[in-house]
Amino acid sequence: MSDQAGYKKRRLSKPNDREQSPSAVDTKRIRSSRDKRDDEKDKEMKSSKTKLQSLPVLAEEEEIQHRQLNEDILYHQKISQQLVDSITKMHKVRQSKSGQSSKELDELQQSCMVNFAMLKKLNRVGHVKCKIAKEKTQQDKMKTDENYLQFQNLLYEFDHLQQEIGRCLEFRSRDESIELVPVTEFFQKAPKEIQKDIESQRDDHLLRLARLDWELEQRKQLDTECQQLQSQTESVQQQIVLLREQLENLQPNLARILDATRPVQDAMRLPLDAVRELHARARMLPEPLFVLFRQSSAFAEARDAAMHVTIEGDLDMAKVFDTTALPAKVEDHHSGESDDEAGHGAAVSSRRRRLTSTATQARSDPLRVASVYPLFVQLVYDTAAGPVTLQFRYSAPLQSVFVRLASSPASGGGKLDPLDSLLDEDDSGSELPRATVHPVSLADLEATLGRPYRWAQRLCGMPVLERKAGGVGEPRSSLDSFLAALRHRMEARAALTSCIAALESTKTPPVSRTDSRLFPNRVSARLAQWQSSSLSEALDAQPHAAAMLELGLVSHRHGWFELTAERGSAKLLSHVAVHPAYPAVGPLFMVKLVWRSERHALNDDAVRDLEEEINNYCSELMTSSPNHLLANQIQRLLCCFDIYLETESEADEGTGAPTEFPKEKVYLRSASGLDGRKPYYFDPGSKCFVPRLVS
Repeated sequence: MSDQAGYKKRRLSKPNDREQSPSAVDTKRIRSSRDKRDDEKDKEMKSSKTKLQSLPVLAEEEEIQHRQLNEDILYHQKISQQLVDSITKMHKVRQSKSGQSSKELDELQQSCMVNFAMLKKLNRVGHVKCKIAKEKTQQDKMKTDENYLQFQNLLYEFDHLQQEIGRCLEFRSRDESIELVPVTEFFQKAPKEIQKDIESQRDDHLLRLARLDWELEQRKQLDTECQQLQSQTESVQQQIVLLREQLENLQPNLARILDATRPVQDAMRLPLDAVRELHARARMLPEPLFVLFRQSSAFAEARDAAMHVTIEGDLDMAKVFDTTALPAKVEDHHSGESDDEAGHGAAVSSRRRRLTSTATQARSDPLRVASVYPLFVQLVYDTAAGPVTLQFRYSAPLQSVFVRLASSPASGGGKLDPLDSLLDEDDSGSELPRATVHPVSLADLEATLGRPYRWAQRLCGMPVLERKAGGVGEPRSSLDSFLAALRHRMEARAALTSCIAALESTKTPPVSRTDSRLFPNRVSARLAQWQSSSLSEALDAQPHAAAMLELGLVSHRHGWFELTAERGSAKLLSHVAVHPAYPAVGPLFMVKLVWRSERHALNDDAVRDLEEEINNYCSELMTSSPNHLLANQIQRLLCCFDIYLETESEADEGTGAPTEFPKEKVYLRSASGLDGRKPYYFDPGSKCFVPRLVS
């Protein structure tokens, strides 16, 4: 091979063929033929080596095909154990260092080499088996894929043929849509020229054609009769037009007659035109509002002339309300055929879009989504405090009647709703009386519609179930009880408004002359400030307000006010919660006193007793009128504030410190009893402050 390489190098160093002579060309041909022979020899030697090397591999592959896996595993375990034993013996022989150790070590090493060779063979056998298994698996997989593709093709052909068969079976001729007379009736009524000899031949096709001919004859006869009836209808319509013209001419005559009788109506105080128009509007009302109108109008005519009932709203819109007032639905239009799964997905998607569209409309235009009826009933009731105007509206989707106070003589009272807890203490109108699923927030409807009070539903004849202590019942609200409660509530709210206005302007509780005997002649503490407040401000300022809220004594429904009283360096801060049902439920005072330190009901028993005197015994202050309760409570609070400061200053006299608040009130002891109660109660008979006896 080295000679051949040298020869090739020499050959490469020769000049180009173009510059060689003819003798040099012959020499080159001889050398190239020699190189070809050398290459053929090299190929023969490589092929012989490859054959010799492939013989053991082929033998091993044939052996692998006949070998069993369990035998190879046992054989592998056996050889591994022999190998471990040989290595262990070699280790022992090395440690013994005897004279025969070298010979024995050689034998053990030979045994280990043989075992290692067998392990390598088993490893090769394992790899070859894995390769064979993979190839077989791949072949089976390809065969399975081929069979599966054939199966899919057959299924497709089967479905296609089945669809074609179904189309052929579902094919209907146009004559099949015609409803023909029964066969028995055909043979009974059809003429002989149409029947021919069908019954004897018993040919279904001829029978079908004959029945179609008979159907055509019958339809021609019916068409002739229809034309006759149409001519009769036209003549009747002409008569109707003539009668209608006569009726239209009658209407102006009746209007002129009514105009002529109007002076008589005015002289006899008979508002027939107004009543007629009101009744025409009443016929357009929904059922709940119509029930309210009938009851209230009858009650006003029979028993209470102070109440006036009218129907307001857009009459033209009410006439077309059933077709235009309901909110538009979002519909999903699809064409074409689809399977059940696609149809179900389209329905779910359409429903989601419809809900999303309804929620968006509820935020943008809640009145349209609530579908409020265009007409509403308006009650104007004259009370001692002034006229009160109530508007009753109906929403069909919400199945509720809403009440709105349009005008009232009492506009004060903080954020108190005059209609809150009117007949039921827990009826705030903050939730729908009847459980319905709606996307509209009641807070969005309150400014325009009002609130859905339960007593309003009962007045309109709508059943409202309420849970009571004895079970589930349906309390009834009569118009008498409603008007009496409304009159008392408006009078109380007007008195509360005037009291709050006096407190804000003069800073003096407006105590009546009748109630002045309940208080001493002189009160040193003065009202420094009176202003509106809120529940959050009370929770921040009063330490025990959270406990009051947890017990349910106060809530966001109350009207909140802040009172500040002063005497010298002492300052009293009180948050007043006025219940919506005032004065049936008295206001609640939460007191904090700032003098030398901050004192309240949680750290001072005397302040706690002061709150108890104001809140728990308010019924004693309603001798003349319940509507003066708030002013009397504030006056009592100022008196108790004086008692607290004077008794505390009296206790400081023994220490030699200067007395800031000298004794001005008449009381025997500054504290009495085991709990040291202060004399907060003023006895009108003795004109003296005494401790209240607590059982």
